[in-house]
Amino acid sequence: MARLLYASIVIAAMLTPPAALAEQTITFKVPVQLSNLHSDVKKFSVQCHLRNKNSPAASAAFDRTDLEVNKNFSGTVSVNMKVPDSVATEVNAWDCTVLLFHAGGGCAPAPDSPIAACKTKAGAPSVTKVQGTL
Repeated sequence: MARLLYASIVIAAMLTPPAALAEQTITFKVPVQLSNLHSDVKKFSVQCHLRNKNSPAASAAFDRTDLEVNKNFSGTVSVNMKVPDSVATEVNAWDCTVLLFHAGGGCAPAPDSPIAACKTKAGAPSVTKVQGTL
């Protein structure tokens, strides 16, 4: 009987799935300065993507941080992205963008935006995307 119990334990151990792949957290710290926002803008988002080296237009991983805002914001926004090791080996670039959210949805700030809440002052310095390589 003891021999049978031992055999069952070995078979159960062989059927146990291997441990999950390791995961790492990448933190993007994005400096953001927003001023004189349209009164309809209540939130903004910093969205970050990791780009696959074999298909740069594809997002290999994504996360974002949403914050409430009232007219102005100045500070650093952290975006914490959990990335499996299997994905980390396939990426070689990153980008982070700022989006504004208003009652009608979200949009990127731009001087030629057709949406009043996202229209920026012409000629004012504006950076809505940062990017780099790994």
